[in-house]
Formats: sequence, structure tokens, C-alpha cells
Amino acid sequence: ERQLDNRDALTMAMALRTGTCSRCMYYKANDTRAMASRKKVPVPDNFASGSQITVRCGTAATMFWTVDGKDQDGYKSIDSLVFTCVSGEWRGFELAEGGAWLSEANVTCSQCVQVGTQELQKQAKAGLQEIHMLSYRMLQAAYGVSLPGGSLSGCRTATSGTPSRLAQFVPGFGETVLTVTMKDKTPVLHFVAAKSQEGQDATLFFIEDGRLVGKVPDATGGQVCVMEESGIGVAKDCMSGDAHGADWQVGKHFEIFTHRQNGGFGSTEVVPFCLRQDPTVWPCSKQPCDSSDLFVQACGSAPGPELQFYFKGGTCMWSMDP
Repeated sequence: ERQLDNRDALTMAMALRTGTCSRCMYYKANDTRAMASRKKVPVPDNFASGSQITVRCGTAATMFWTVDGKDQDGYKSIDSLVFTCVSGEWRGFELAEGGAWLSEANVTCSQCVQVGTQELQKQAKAGLQEIHMLSYRMLQAAYGVSLPGGSLSGCRTATSGTPSRLAQFVPGFGETVLTVTMKDKTPVLHFVAAKSQEGQDATLFFIEDGRLVGKVPDATGGQVCVMEESGIGVAKDCMSGDAHGADWQVGKHFEIFTHRQNGGFGSTEVVPFCLRQDPTVWPCSKQPCDSSDLFVQACGSAPGPELQFYFKGGTCMWSMDP
């Protein structure tokens, strides 16, 4: 009514009127809804111990309660709640964690708006809401590295579910793969020809949580982690403390790199260092070229093909970025 009165004053003062506004309408005294409303009585100030009340939200709101009574980010929805008067407090059901009771302090009524299309309504009724959500995610093809001649050679990355041979193409020689051999119970990294028998049975690698891991049945725990020592790539037990410090990543040029200080003692410059084969083997000018070691060196501003690795298999079809 106050808004309508203000509108009337504006109309009389400025002679401006836009649109129409209907006056408030009231139910008649004998209307069913008015009669039901008059039957409501105020909630009493005191309740006997053991009394119960049922609480629910209005038609335009949804009731939520916190999952454990503490985590305000963990909500669940519910239609209504029954509270019981116990020792001067209203208590709901017992929460799953900590033995706490649900109280009015962690229950709220909130209005919710779901924004979607008519297509979403159809998918929601069929229980396929995720299809609608996927249509709004950016799909990115995780394409592989191309060999000379244009043939697809492998994938940019591999996960623990898709471990694959870690390969590199050496001009003048061909495709090589990194493998791990056990010498006196010590894992040793070296490259072999991909087409050789040893290359066909080469170690399967994957990158996960910043670790470059090779699956080696004879190693402790069945896995080894690639580390760097004085510019040389070495394999160590993944359970050892220093196996978690490399933080390997895959760059846009398909280089596998980590960050560390550049220079000697006292240097504070941190630069990316990349995996690569023995520089004397790149390109291959003499035989054999299939037994080189793994090196780690500064990547430089524009990593070239000598730093380019790929997984022969791996996670190559699709990846999703939110």
C-alpha cells in the first residue's frame, strides 16, 4: 500500500503515469483460505519435555541442513524435520559424525533458482543432467605428436589407468623408448630402439601428482620414480622421501620439465629443466644410438624436438577443462 501511495503522489505532483497498477485485493471473511488462516494460533512460549514440532519451509523455499553440523559448505536438502524438546533444547535426528544433534542452528530455508533450457528439463526427467552440463564444458582434443611424414606417433600424457611407453624420435636413427632395467637391485634408466624386443617390452610410464612413474615389477612397490641428480635422470623408489620433489609437468611443446634453481650455490633463479637424451646421440651420427642415458638440462626459451616426448598410448582421445 505504501508503494501505491507513493505512486499516487508522484502522479499528482508530476502528472506522469506509466502503465497500470491494480489495488491490493483481500480475501472475504468467509473464504476458505481466510478461515483456515484465522485458525492458526501463536506458538506457545513453553513446551513440555518430549513435545515435538514439525518444521518445513514455504512453497517457494527449500530446507537445507548441514551434513555434520559444522561444515557450512556441506548441505543436504530435506522436505521437513521433526524436532523434539529435550532438556530445554530442540533436537533433531543424530548426525552421522561426532554424535551431535541436528538443531535449529544448522537448518535454513533458502529460495533456489535452477537456470536451464527446455532440453535440460527433458534430460533431468530422464536422469541425464550430466549430458546437459557436458555441453557447456570446453572439450579439448589431446592430440599426439606427429613423426616426420605426418603419422601420429603417440599422446601427450598418460595416467595411472593408461600407462604407456615413453618415446622420443631421434633423427638419423628413429623412434626410441625409455625403459628401466634392474642392475644389482638398482633401477637404471636408458633408451632402446622402439622396434626392438626390449623396446616392445619397455617400461610403462605415467604422470600423476607431479611424479613421472614407471611400472617395474622387480622394484620396491612395483614402481620407480624419475628424479634428477647432477643433470642425470635416475630412477628411485617412489616411496623414498626425495621421490616427491621433482613435480614433473608436460609443456605445450611436449617437453617434460620440472623447476629448479639455475646455477651454483647461492643462485636464486628458478627455471624449467627438461628431460632429454644424451646430447651426443641427438641427432644420431654413429651407431649404436639405442643405449643412451637420460639427461636433465635447462629447457631454454623455445624447446626444440630434442626435448619432445610422447606416450605410445596413454590418454590420447579427449581431455576436459572446466
